[in-house]
Amino acid sequence: MVIGQDETNFYVLGGNQSDAVTIARVAKSRLLGARWPATFPPRPQRLPTMKPGEFLSTANEI
Repeated sequence: MVIGQDETNFYVLGGNQSDAVTIARVAKSRLLGARWPATFPPRPQRLPTMKPGEFLSTANEI
């Protein structure tokens, strides 16, 4: 789940890194697609802006 963004990254919740819920940065260039539930109305608001470097970066979310 995406909780925020900066100029080049999305900030996402992770559910099982080091036995904890964490927030990690993922480069926007790595986004292949996004989904929104068809049964839930779209929300026309923007993601919160995060401070670059505030959270660890990840490249192994497979």
